Amino acid sequence: MKKLYLLFSMVWMFLGAVNALGQTHDIAFNVNNGLFPITNATVTVGGQNAVYDGGLQEYHTALVAGTYAYTVTAPGKLPASGNVTIPDQAVVFVTLETAHDIAFNVNNGLFPITNATVTVDGKVADYDGGLQEYHVLL
Repeated sequence: MKKLYLLFSMVWMFLGAVNALGQTHDIAFNVNNGLFPITNATVTVGGQNAVYDGGLQEYHTALVAGTYAYTVTAPGKLPASGNVTIPDQAVVFVTLETAHDIAFNVNNGLFPITNATVTVDGKVADYDGGLQEYHVLL
């Protein structure tokens, strides 16, 4: 009987350890523009998208303990990224800055140059053939 009790105790402890390893923790992202919440952001952490909770005005997901890279994007805003350690951090505060579109008209005096490389602050501008301009968001 002692052996059976010992066996059950060991199995119970093992299952408890496995459950603790796989336990998920809620992580919230408070995404704002410095004043107000941003409700149309995409928050990706640990390879999954967080879900927006309108009541709390936060994005939520659940992950097991560890350190994860995250990215936050929203239309018209510069992206933000970083790392979060779970369960140490329960809420991550992210402020997204407004992106400014800067256009460059590159030409030889008469015609546009379509194969130029325009780099501003380490970012390479995209060429817009319709407008014949290079654009970069800063």
